[in-house]
Amino acid sequence: MGTAQVATWLGMSREQVWRLWSSGKLPGYRLDRNLRFAPEDVHAFLDSRYSGTPTMTSSGRPAKRRTPTQGHVTSGTDYRPI
Repeated sequence: MGTAQVATWLGMSREQVWRLWSSGKLPGYRLDRNLRFAPEDVHAFLDSRYSGTPTMTSSGRPAKRRTPTQGHVTSGTDYRPI
């Protein structure tokens, strides 16, 4: 996997992936000017930072993060207008 693929999969920028690699937190290897990552290493990186309930979909991709109010029904009086 390339830097762009990992960034898309993790939901971050390519620069953030580069910083994780250069700090040694995300294992990968460099080929000329390109970074490459093994899918197993990316999974291991995610597993090492796992907390809470699973956030993977059945397709193996990260699930979208829910906002605190998603799926929460309010009566409309719980929040004051801005």
